Amino acid sequence: MQAVLNEYGNEIRGNSLRSQMSTLLPVVVSKTADNNTRIRDTSFVTLMSFSQHPNIGPHFVSSILTKQVKQQQWRVVLGRLVVLLEMIPNFGFEEYIPPSFH
Repeated sequence: MQAVLNEYGNEIRGNSLRSQMSTLLPVVVSKTADNNTRIRDTSFVTLMSFSQHPNIGPHFVSSILTKQVKQQQWRVVLGRLVVLLEMIPNFGFEEYIPPSFH
């Protein structure tokens, strides 16, 4: 998945790429709560990679991570917090104002 994004991600417009990622990222986020350590670690690395991609970015990824959690299980919340705690020092914490399309 990361290889495809690295190869073709810059060729796809940001809005189109984010639209496609909006269905994929919740699945990746859910894997941050997996019992399997390799799956958890891979989902973490994938989310951080998507955060660094210029057409996706940390604001988009964090918007998926901060959506209300349906399952109030500790592992689900912890998985999201771990990613957010890594994102804050790497990308900062500021208000995001999406670009307007007039």
